[in-house]
Amino acid sequence: MFKPLLLSAVTLASLAFGTGAAVANTGLTIIGGGHAQAAGAWAVSPDSLNLNSHGGTVTHVCPPGGSAHTIWGAGDYTSDSSICTAAVHAGHISFANGGRVTIQVNQGLASFSGATWNGVTSHSYGSWPRSFRVLGSQYVQPAPVIGATTNLIDLGIDGQAGSVHSFVCQPFGAATSTIWGDGIYTSDSAICVAAVHAGRISASTGGRVSIDVSGGRSAYSGSFRNGISSQPYAAWGSSYSFR
Repeated sequence: MFKPLLLSAVTLASLAFGTGAAVANTGLTIIGGGHAQAAGAWAVSPDSLNLNSHGGTVTHVCPPGGSAHTIWGAGDYTSDSSICTAAVHAGHISFANGGRVTIQVNQGLASFSGATWNGVTSHSYGSWPRSFRVLGSQYVQPAPVIGATTNLIDLGIDGQAGSVHSFVCQPFGAATSTIWGDGIYTSDSAICVAAVHAGRISASTGGRVSIDVSGGRSAYSGSFRNGISSQPYAAWGSSYSFR
């Protein structure tokens, strides 16, 4: 929900840092431009995640190269404030590096005071029904940005059974690449399309995904999930699944 500003304040500048960095998920979001997709994750608030349980915690990944979004409060933030921007404001992460942020959703307050901390200016506001605090953060290792059609063979990792890899999928429109499998996918299936099928990201926002590379299977089943149809296939030499 958009709220009018009660006090005049410096508009948060939109910042973008670096190239080829990483990003990722809470149901997510994520991402970066090469970080154009970062805007999705950095715009996420507790309200947009439908977090209504007071005292509950959630972890959200803020990709490197983030953009600042409006926040209200200082230390305690309104529940429609950007989680990632609040984490920068509170000194837990930076726009350049991002990180994995843990927040606690709490009851609302009668008023929220704005402040300029760590180069970010937050706004003041009156009563709001829910609030949140940033409890801590963890650095997220940058991951390469890949396109919607990229698969394990393109990346040269289809033979690395037992390895784990993370990537940032850029936002894309309609899926144009065929994928084979359901939960476990053939190595020539497009990673980002399969990630949408598996429910890890959405095509419109992209996001960070992590995969486990595994050996081949004698057969792969197909299904229709999250707006994406995957195809069945017979034996294939290498596979992957999402963490």
